[in-house]
Parts: sequence; C-alpha cells; structure tokens
Amino acid sequence: MDVPGTNKKEYFHVLRQPDGSSLVEIRQMKDSSLIYRRLFLPDETREIRLYGLHGGDHFLVDGRADKAIKLRLVGGAGEDEIIDRSDIKRGGKRTLIYEKNNDAVLNPGTEARIIKSWNEELYHYDRTAFAYNTYFPMVLFSFNTFNGLMLNGGVDFTRRNFHKRDYSTRHKFGFQLGTLGNFTLSYDSEIHHLLQKWDLLLHAAWAQPDNYNYFFGIGNGISYNDELFKNDYYLVRLNRLEGSVALQRKFWKRSQFRLYLGFSQNDVPVEENTILADSASIFGTRDLDIAYTTKYLEIDLRDHKVFPTRGYRLYAAQELGFMGQSRNYGTTDLFIEYFLSPRLFPLTLGLKAGYGNSYGDVPFYKLPQFTRTRACGAFSATVSPATAAFISTPSCASL
Repeated sequence: MDVPGTNKKEYFHVLRQPDGSSLVEIRQMKDSSLIYRRLFLPDETREIRLYGLHGGDHFLVDGRADKAIKLRLVGGAGEDEIIDRSDIKRGGKRTLIYEKNNDAVLNPGTEARIIKSWNEELYHYDRTAFAYNTYFPMVLFSFNTFNGLMLNGGVDFTRRNFHKRDYSTRHKFGFQLGTLGNFTLSYDSEIHHLLQKWDLLLHAAWAQPDNYNYFFGIGNGISYNDELFKNDYYLVRLNRLEGSVALQRKFWKRSQFRLYLGFSQNDVPVEENTILADSASIFGTRDLDIAYTTKYLEIDLRDHKVFPTRGYRLYAAQELGFMGQSRNYGTTDLFIEYFLSPRLFPLTLGLKAGYGNSYGDVPFYKLPQFTRTRACGAFSATVSPATAAFISTPSCASL
C-alpha cells in the first residue's frame, strides 16, 4: 500500500499494535492538522510504503507487537528525521528506511534497517510504478506442412517487487505437439537487475525435430530444381537439445547488449534422396555437440518497435563455437536499417544493409543464411523496404 504525503512538511506516525496491525497518521507540521489516518490489518496488508516527498518531514515508528506489517519509509527530498522506537519480537527488521540526503537525521533503533542502493528509483515516489503480478496461459492451434496440425501452448509469469519496479522475474514455459510426431518443449527466464543493471537470462529447449526449413546448398553456385523441391529433396530436419545462460544490459529504452554461454546437442538425420545424402562435403550432419559463446548488440533508435516511421536500428552478433578435436568456428552477422517519412507524403522509406561472415568448421545450420530477414551470398533489392546484403566469403547457407 502506497501512502504519499505532500510537498509540505509533515509528521508521519506509525503505531505498532499488539495484534499485528499498524495505525498510520499523517499531520501537517505547521498546525498538527490531521490529513490521513488508517488502521492497516495484517490479514489484508503485506506492506506499507510511506513517502515524504518534498519538505523536511518527520517519521516516528513506535509500539510493541509479536509480529508486524513490513514498513518502508521513503524520505524524499528535504532534511528529514526518521526515528524507529518500536519493539517487534518476531519476523526480523520490519522497518526499512530509504534516505539519500546526507543531512537527514536517522535513528533506526533496533527494529529498522537503512537501505543503501544504486537504484535511484527507490528513493522517489512514482504513482504509476505499482503493478500486479501477472499470469497468462495460452493455447492455440496451427497448421503447417512440416508438423501437420499443431497444439501450441504455454504460460507466462511476471513477478514484481518494490526494488524492481517494472518486473523482478519473468518465466515462460512453452510446448508444441504435432500430428506428424513433432514436439517442442521450451523454458525461458529473465531475472531482472541481478547484478545492478545487468539481467540474467536462462534458456532451455528440446525439439524433436526443430525444422530447419529448406536447405538449397552453400555459397552462390547452388542449383534448384522445382520437381525435387516438390518431393522434399531440400527439406532438412534438425533435432536439438540446448541450454544457455546470458547476461543482458538494457539501455536507451529498447537497446541492449547480451553475452551468451551455451551448449547444444544437435542431430541432423540424413535421409535417402535428399540434398544431404547427395552432398557428403556438407559439415554438420548426424550427431554434433557444440559449446558456444555469443556476443549480441542491438541499438534501436526507431520511433516504434513494430511500425517505425523514422529512426534506425543496428544489429551485430558474433558466435564462437567449440566442438572438440580442434574443430572450432566463428560467425558474424551485422545489419542496419533506416526509416524515413517525408512530412508531406504518407510514405515511409526503409533501407536495410547487411553483412555476414564465417570461418572454421561451421555446421551448415550455423552459417549466415539467405532469407527474407537476414541475407548473405547475394544482393537483392525491393521497393519497400529497400534491402542490400553483402558477403565476404562464399560460406553461406541458402534457405
């Protein structure tokens, strides 16, 4: 429960009651006029937060109880005085003091603790900061030629607390079941501000199979046959069990940097009358275990994440893989996109340029790919958005 004062000098008094309740009164310092009074019951309230805002406020906590409601005192701006004379027998220190002013008078006694934090948001009142924990289940059906009719489902959890205003943790469980025997299980978690402004990301997935779509070869000298395509000659399936841990640092609203460490067990079955059976030189078929590290940087200065009309976005990623027996690889992906909208015309021009590079023994499913969103091995251009993609080596997988 948030209880803010005003920008004037006020007197906050909290009386701990023997039954565990807390009586809160706020009076004007000038004439002792009562402006707020409420009795908080422990069965109804887990936490009380008193905000002094501006002005030199006075906080006093006293009374005795076996147990008490947690109390947060946020002095705000001004030379405040905060005193705790309460006596709580069980439950640890139930009064937490947030005060940054060096001229403030703090007397925590035996029941209060002074909180020191790098997060400046904790020392100021934000009337929009409170949000409930959320739970969002989802079930839907889909269909595609790879998996047949699919049942997709999962659940998202978002947890919040006082020290992490936007969210403290996010958890997402997901599954897919297909009528052709395919299934996928996944788990993703984000622990917000684990190391000051750094987040911890956890990921695990098991896919049998994780479709790799159509694979047409490596480099620019590939061939394509429409009849072979209809007979699934180019179809490749990838079975994968993987897990990763990452540190994430968000900045400039939607920009972020991530550093991943991960491990994956991969299996690409080689079926008769397919491109993999006819291309013995392609590396990455059968069983392959990969330990990898990835550096990822995204600078997003667009005015809208989904429907941008101006601004630019830069994406850069580098992955290093280790497979044992002195087999290593590296891949680099880079692209930039720019959006511009003239004032006189309802038209948005989008320009996109990309670069891909690889070296070492790269499994074919780790190579830079020629797709609609990421490209290498060729140059292409369209009217909206215009796209340019360049390569530095012929090691490129075309999908």
